[in-house]
Amino acid sequence: MQKRLFSIAIAILCLLVALPASAAFTKREFRGSWISNAWALDWPSVRGTSDDIIEQQKAELIQYLNDLRGYGFNVACFQVRSMCDAAYPSKYAPWTSYVSGARGTNPGWD
Repeated sequence: MQKRLFSIAIAILCLLVALPASAAFTKREFRGSWISNAWALDWPSVRGTSDDIIEQQKAELIQYLNDLRGYGFNVACFQVRSMCDAAYPSKYAPWTSYVSGARGTNPGWD
């Protein structure tokens, strides 16, 4: 009986010591999400280079980021290279077709 009480007391003591430490780690916790543009899995839902589509793509990405913030995420890993192409201007890789609709076509934004 004494052995069991001793074990319970040790377990409670360990929990009490660990609680303040876990609160400190929560401030530095990595809560991330991956946003993929390969095969337009996550973003963008529409492709093209018209002004309306560009605004829709921007609004969609901003909404993703705002949703992640609302869910308590503090990191968004955005995939910018999907299939030997790029979602940014590059002299080494063509623009991705998942943004503009045609590989190598600049969507008109950076």
